[in-house]
Amino acid sequence: MSFSMPVSESFLLTAFGIITGFLGATLTFCLKSRCSEIRCCCLYCKREVIPASEIDNIRDVIIEPVPIRPVRPGEAVVSSSTA
Repeated sequence: MSFSMPVSESFLLTAFGIITGFLGATLTFCLKSRCSEIRCCCLYCKREVIPASEIDNIRDVIIEPVPIRPVRPGEAVVSSSTA
C-alpha cells in the first residue's frame, strides 16, 4: 500500500524560508567569528581575522538613491553605466 502526502505551496515556501534563514544565520556567525579556522559539516575555511582594533574602522556601504526622471516620447534612454 502506498501513501503519498500532497505538499502544498505554503509548506514549500515555509521550508525554503527556514532553510534560507538557517544558512543566513550560519554565514553571519562565521563572518562575525574571531576564529582563523572554521570547520562545519563538510566545509572548511582558513582565513585571516581582522584585528579587533580595525573593526570600528570598517563602515557599511551606503548606496545613494538616483533620482528618476520621466522619459519623454522620442527621447533616447541613456543607461546609468554609460552616463
